[in-house]
Amino acid sequence: MSVQSGYSLLQLLLAAGLLCVLLFVVVMAYQKLLAQAQLLQIQATAASLRTSVLQAQEQWYVNGRPTGRLTGFADDNLLMSERGWPIAVYPQEQSSPATHSVRCQNLWQALLDDQNASSGTDTDPSHYAPVQEGERCIYRFKDRQNRLDATADIEYDMSNGRVTLTIR
Repeated sequence: MSVQSGYSLLQLLLAAGLLCVLLFVVVMAYQKLLAQAQLLQIQATAASLRTSVLQAQEQWYVNGRPTGRLTGFADDNLLMSERGWPIAVYPQEQSSPATHSVRCQNLWQALLDDQNASSGTDTDPSHYAPVQEGERCIYRFKDRQNRLDATADIEYDMSNGRVTLTIR
């Protein structure tokens, strides 16, 4: 009598099915982790913008609260409001509607580029779409990999220096 060794076709199919299910679970968990990491990076970027705005105001106080151009911060290119909040980058852009987003993008770069060169936050302006609404700059995160189920906006209010993160 011969003794057969090995696995039956049914056993192989069950093992392959189980591996497929496990692989699916692992891939879904990985995608969820990538989305969470993306949200944390956006939160870190908002915190960096908030810190930069406060550092600019601190430099404004140190300089004696001058109106106009701030020296000693962001390559001496920031224009400050009477209350000490960054409002534009020198030379000041024209006030036509087409340049409003440019004004916000220039503020973003002036406030974040120097400070965060090695901090790991996502300060690349191409990852955020700037829009100006009155005295507010809204930076909407561009989710090119479609990892998030929500939109993320970082808003900077030039009238009071408030930086808020909204995730919807």
